[in-house]
Amino acid sequence: MKKLNVKIDGCNCYQCGPASAYTYENETEIYPSGEYAVKFYEVEWNTISEEEKDHWKHPDAITKDGYRVMESSREEITGKQWADTWRMETHAS
Repeated sequence: MKKLNVKIDGCNCYQCGPASAYTYENETEIYPSGEYAVKFYEVEWNTISEEEKDHWKHPDAITKDGYRVMESSREEITGKQWADTWRMETHAS
């Protein structure tokens, strides 16, 4: 199971519904010609509600604060957006 270095933002109670967190990832694709492309993504992760726990027995990941989560969406972003987000998260005071 993938371990995420994020904490869930929200309460995840039955009234509020699933809580979420975001990660920023990159992948390198290498083509047969030897050329490559780096793609950057913003990934949304949602908690699994009590009602869904039986259906989702194998979550995609677990957060730093112990929540089991499923990947909800993966949106491609620019390298600049990825770098700006990385700077804000790693150099925040």
